[in-house]
Amino acid sequence: MNLAQTETERSAVRHASCSHGSRQRGFSLIEVMTVLLCIGILSAISIPMLVKARADARRSGALANLRQIIQGEHGYHLEKRRFARLDELNTFCSTQLGEQIGATLRKTNYTFQMIPSAPTDAELATTFTVSATEVQADGTLVQFIGDQGGGITQTYP
Repeated sequence: MNLAQTETERSAVRHASCSHGSRQRGFSLIEVMTVLLCIGILSAISIPMLVKARADARRSGALANLRQIIQGEHGYHLEKRRFARLDELNTFCSTQLGEQIGATLRKTNYTFQMIPSAPTDAELATTFTVSATEVQADGTLVQFIGDQGGGITQTYP
């Protein structure tokens, strides 16, 4: 028994000396705070860039849709000898231009509408004007105007 007891004491001394001299595992408070600070700085840099990239993507989509509306108007004019209202054009293009809401179309946060909002057949015989408008979260108005000449201009901001 004496032999077994000394073996147990040696084992206890070995474990005590190993845990006493070794460093505990894990991260210190300073290390965790440093990592959080780095993440905060990266977020502060990247979030505004992400917001701008998303706005640019929406703007590009609106311009592409406005170009598609202008091309559709010319196709409609070849067939019917006048330009179309947006509801007629959306039907003519198999509703690919956007969601029809009254006399307007809605797609990717932009509202597309004719100028004037209800043009007559006589006006549509020779001309059309379509606007693409978005009101951004901060209240900024973004607007593009396209016409029968194929030109697109940004009127706001």
